[in-house]
Amino acid sequence: MVITFMPPAYMMMYIKRAEVSAHAVPLLLNLQRSWGAIRKAAGLGDIRFHDLRYTCVTLLLNLGVPPQVVRDIVGHSDIEVTMTIYAHLSLDDKRSALTKLGSALT
Repeated sequence: MVITFMPPAYMMMYIKRAEVSAHAVPLLLNLQRSWGAIRKAAGLGDIRFHDLRYTCVTLLLNLGVPPQVVRDIVGHSDIEVTMTIYAHLSLDDKRSALTKLGSALT
C-alpha cells in the first residue's frame, strides 16, 4: 500500500507553531489525533508519524536529491544535521566501494 501525503500537509508537521496560520493549526492537530486510525487502516503497525519523515528523507537522498534540497524540505538549519542523522550508505554503495578497493589491490 502506498500512502501519499500532499507536501503542504506533510510539511505542516515541521513548521514552528508561531509560523502556522490559524487555518493550519486545526489541520496539524487533527493529523496528530488521527494518526493512530490512519496507521491502523493502512496496516502500518506501530509506526510513528516521524518514521515517515525519516523514510522520506532517506529515500530522497538515495534517489540522488541534493542534500541542500532535502535540508530545505525538512527544515534543518544546517546541512550537517541532515547528513548526520539521515545519510546512510546503501548496501550497494558499500559493495561498490569494496569492489573498487579489491580491484585496486589486485
